[in-house]
Amino acid sequence: MPEPGTLACGGDGTLLILIGGERYRIDPADARRLIFFGGSVAIRAGHRRSGVIAGRAALNPPGRAVVLRTAAGEHVMPLAAFRRVARGEMHAAPLHPCSPG
Repeated sequence: MPEPGTLACGGDGTLLILIGGERYRIDPADARRLIFFGGSVAIRAGHRRSGVIAGRAALNPPGRAVVLRTAAGEHVMPLAAFRRVARGEMHAAPLHPCSPG
């Protein structure tokens, strides 16, 4: 089962994802696109501006949660918490691992 993780807001608006020892990020433009339009956006490896896509973030079908899929596993968090972190209202929020099956 995947380890729990954390979503935090970086200084430049980048969303930082920490799962176990792995670091990922969602660029600010991608976070806005996910919040306002839904669909799927890229999760990039590391905390620096690199072009390596390491996973995807998408809204679940009802649109109330964000599902993050990376090599570290699949995690979910409420859309409301994702929005608050993206806007800087919360410094960080937990990511909950999805159960297999």
